[in-house]
Amino acid sequence: MLVSGSRVGIIGGSIAGCATAIALERLRCDVQVFERSSGALRDRGSGIAIPLALREDLIDAGYLPADYTHCLATLRWWILADGTPSGRLLWTQPGLAAHNNWGVLWRSLRAGVADARYHDGVTLHGFTQDADGVTAVFDDGSSQRFDLLVGADGYRSVILD
Repeated sequence: MLVSGSRVGIIGGSIAGCATAIALERLRCDVQVFERSSGALRDRGSGIAIPLALREDLIDAGYLPADYTHCLATLRWWILADGTPSGRLLWTQPGLAAHNNWGVLWRSLRAGVADARYHDGVTLHGFTQDADGVTAVFDDGSSQRFDLLVGADGYRSVILD
């Protein structure tokens, strides 16, 4: 059971890792975030769309600043790659969404995690688990002990191996 004061390691410092760190810090957990890439996340990706209601919820909950930049989209195009430069438009679908630059979204969430708790360029080598918690071992040979280890490192997660 996760309680106030629990020590939590988060493997992955991207959007999910930073959002998880913010949520756990609000529960008064002692959180450390480990991101394997060194500086590569700043401008990674081109964009991400979220429903307007979710954007407002994230702002109201303090995950994103009130003046968070976005582009309002009212229509989604479904395009089939058919060998031509622009593809073939299959249909359009109405719907409101906030389109965000990936880097801006990540930097906004990253700002919510203290620099002392965010470890850039640190790769998890492996971990061991026992009844009292988890020991994370990193590629540099260092290790840290946690009550919980969270895998937020994407589809190639080293937590799942």
